[in-house]
Amino acid sequence: MAPVQIFIILSALVIMPFAWLRGAGPERGVVALLLAAYLSLPIVQGWRLGPVSVGVALTDFACWAGMIWLVLRYDRWWLLIAAGAQTLNLMAHPVLLLVPNITLRESIAAQWAFSVVSLYSLLLGVLERRLSGEPPGGMLTRRTNLT
Repeated sequence: MAPVQIFIILSALVIMPFAWLRGAGPERGVVALLLAAYLSLPIVQGWRLGPVSVGVALTDFACWAGMIWLVLRYDRWWLLIAAGAQTLNLMAHPVLLLVPNITLRESIAAQWAFSVVSLYSLLLGVLERRLSGEPPGGMLTRRTNLT
């Protein structure tokens, strides 16, 4: 296992329980999305179309859609970072087919990097919640209609 993989796994094992215990709706929603993605990846990794792992791309798409839904529902700046990183992660899949000089290794490295950004933006969101004095699972800030 690559050192980067070990770093991502250890980070997830520390950040996700912390976010679940100290976060509220948005933080717990992202934890649920990431956990579902991490648990489904070993099952769907073998679904391939040429160099593209279609199963991983579908998992990333579902995670992206969930994050976009959370962005539209809650006023949290860190959700924009997490969803943006997930968007870039999702775009790493078709790049394998569209850009001939990109290797599978480079695409996977990009996906890992964007996953780390999503994971650590979740941590920043929980830390922001604590610094602002909001209690864990406290009042949620939803987008309101200004009309």
